[in-house]
Amino acid sequence: MNREEALSEFLNGMRIALSSAYAYPREHPQFLKSAQDLKLRIEGLLPFLNPVKINIGPDFLIIDKRKLEKLALYSELAQTFHLRKIKSLEFKSGLTTEEVSGFLDAIARPVKDAVSEGSAVSHFKRSLYPHISAQELDYSGFLREEGFESKDIWQDIFSGTLSQEDEKKLSVFADNFAKVIARFSAGDIVNNDRLRESLGHFLAYMKEKNKERYILCAADLLRLILRSREAIDSKGLAQVKLMFEGIDKESLAQIVVDEISGNEEFDSGNFASFLELVDEKTHKDIAVFLEKKFRESKLANTNPTAAQRIKEILTSSEDSLILPFYRHALRSIIEENPVDSSLEFEQERVDYNYQYILLNLAENVSEADKLDLLSVRLTKACETASARKDIEFLRLALEVVRRRAGESEEIKKTLSGVESVIARGNEIMIFEPSMPKGAAELADSFDNSTLGLSYYMKKIFEEGNTSPEILKCLFKFFPEQITYFCKSLKQRQADIDFIFAIVKSLEAVDSPLAINVLASIFSFSNNLVKTEVLRVLKGIPAKMRGFVLMNAVKDLLSVPSPLGIRNNILIQNLTLVEELHLHEARNLVEDLSKRPYFWNYGLRKRAAEALKNL
Repeated sequence: MNREEALSEFLNGMRIALSSAYAYPREHPQFLKSAQDLKLRIEGLLPFLNPVKINIGPDFLIIDKRKLEKLALYSELAQTFHLRKIKSLEFKSGLTTEEVSGFLDAIARPVKDAVSEGSAVSHFKRSLYPHISAQELDYSGFLREEGFESKDIWQDIFSGTLSQEDEKKLSVFADNFAKVIARFSAGDIVNNDRLRESLGHFLAYMKEKNKERYILCAADLLRLILRSREAIDSKGLAQVKLMFEGIDKESLAQIVVDEISGNEEFDSGNFASFLELVDEKTHKDIAVFLEKKFRESKLANTNPTAAQRIKEILTSSEDSLILPFYRHALRSIIEENPVDSSLEFEQERVDYNYQYILLNLAENVSEADKLDLLSVRLTKACETASARKDIEFLRLALEVVRRRAGESEEIKKTLSGVESVIARGNEIMIFEPSMPKGAAELADSFDNSTLGLSYYMKKIFEEGNTSPEILKCLFKFFPEQITYFCKSLKQRQADIDFIFAIVKSLEAVDSPLAINVLASIFSFSNNLVKTEVLRVLKGIPAKMRGFVLMNAVKDLLSVPSPLGIRNNILIQNLTLVEELHLHEARNLVEDLSKRPYFWNYGLRKRAAEALKNL
């Protein structure tokens, strides 16, 4: 084997070993086999490179002064290590399988765990691997760049840098604050105690050191939360509110003006959030500045859409939700500058026509440069359509994109971003309380999730969003995670309302996995829930449910009862079977009606009664 072959074997072996490490626990035979194989491949490279040192970039590797990039193998490995804050790796002669196993285990930890518990480098140092070493990456220099890593390491950066009060790095964070927090959701910030506390310390530091920068950063954070549609923990929200106390009243008024004039989705709910996030003692003065700024900008005349938005806020909110001085300020603007709704309608019609022009062009354009440009504009149009919940346009756009993608790999690659935007926009709609008509049908067109399993689990288990459409997508996109889903349900078995909601939704999900989940719920639930599960199973066609219903009935009527010590349980279960008219149980009930010995007299009698109703 020559040098190039040994290097190729090593890198492919690394990818294979990491795949096994993601899939299996450390003690699993397949994990150990992969670790042993990687050790052998490292040893095969050591005669040519000793030590084997890898320098790591965001999407490239440098080995022996050679920059390895562009191939998927190199970029995948680079991103894996880069996300875990590893700047370089070094493997030396004498390493053991145990060390390689520990290395793989550290790398395979979820990125969130690596962030909260310390980097992989810290893990190596704690584990004292003498033949594997790593250098930690300082991410602060990358905050100016567009990249994937900022969200994953932001908490770690905050904690480390704040504890050191590194003024230079904190200045970099302040300059790039809006860009970095944009990678988070409001829920991430409000509900994550560690992140929220770090942000609070950072803003308090900036407030003391540079008031002007503090106002800019705090205002960016306030805008992010105002734009959220998530369910947010009230306790966390109260603590976040403290971060905004140093923003002056005029700046707060300007934030509202900016949102009303520039944010198409800003509504009475967002305005109510603003009222909740700002100190109630300041509202009267803010309302004065708000009215003044609207008048000075002549917004109602120059921006009829914003004026219409003000009108909608006033008409769709209860009096109790908008304080009187805000209501007076907003109403006076509208009354002095009546909205010309025809202008808004005309603009909407122009936007609508433009979308379909793009779609028609996408059907016919073949030149690569024109198709590239069209892809960018069509992507933006699909983002707009997603925001408007225009399912019909998204459906037609997907048809066009897939039809064109079938023509060549080059066209498929060019238009792939458009399909991703459609998929993501549609998938987000599935989680909305008022899901647009056609969103569920459009979701059937996609085979993979754009949001990830953790998003589904958070929405279901933390926010209680258990609609049939969400469960259907969960089963379709993550069939291999159903065992994990069932374990999570078992942990919530005490929450009867939640489990009932899941069972009710499963009734409307046409999937074999739904039946598996019902069987799992039946196994750990009380009789109240079991009754509902059996009712749902009974309504599923026999061919589809297989033996699940029969097995559930057997569980109920096969409870061991030596000397009749559990006959009371069997009698309760007979009542359940009888109420649901489960004919499948007839043979088992008949057996109970013939059970011998005097201590079974009551059971025999109850079983005979149940038989009459089956």
